[in-house]
Amino acid sequence: MELDLPYIQQGSQEVEVLSLLSSGGSKTVLEVSFDGLRRALAIPNVVDSPDIREAKWQRVLKEPEYTTYLRNNGLLVNPYCEVDDFCVNGESTPVLVMTPFSELPFEVYDGKNGSKTWESGPLSHIENYRDLLPAISGVSQDIQKLAMLGAKLTGDSISFAVMPNKDLRLFLFDLEGMQMGMLPMDLRKIMLGCR
Repeated sequence: MELDLPYIQQGSQEVEVLSLLSSGGSKTVLEVSFDGLRRALAIPNVVDSPDIREAKWQRVLKEPEYTTYLRNNGLLVNPYCEVDDFCVNGESTPVLVMTPFSELPFEVYDGKNGSKTWESGPLSHIENYRDLLPAISGVSQDIQKLAMLGAKLTGDSISFAVMPNKDLRLFLFDLEGMQMGMLPMDLRKIMLGCR
């Protein structure tokens, strides 16, 4: 079944909907053009009842806060992730506005398609464990930062980015399920190499 693309406005300006990027359990993500920019616009899904949809959407609206927190701690996230009010099919709605992957200065391998990362992506050349560690050293550092922060992510939040210099990093997005926890001080010391 093909999804009908919604009619979207920001104020009195019509937003050009270019394509459907993804559709999942909590949001539908569209590539749009407005104010001379391409953006990824996440709107609430339409598969759930209004009550369930609203509860899920309130978690989605926390993504800019989580994105900023991770960015400020040296992790790779979407450079633009904000909530703004748009009119979607005639209804005023807070939506999530982001930079689409196609506009990022690096290539993203979505964690929801892990086989692409191994079969034709940045890890496709790995033939044995000896080759794996150097290839994922940047990812290892990112995992250590996440552990130090006590950040708990869902599998949907974790993807890979191949940087212009070919380094591999974690790219974190789709953060609606993120939780913050605290690590015991002894574990923090061990991870930092302290005694």
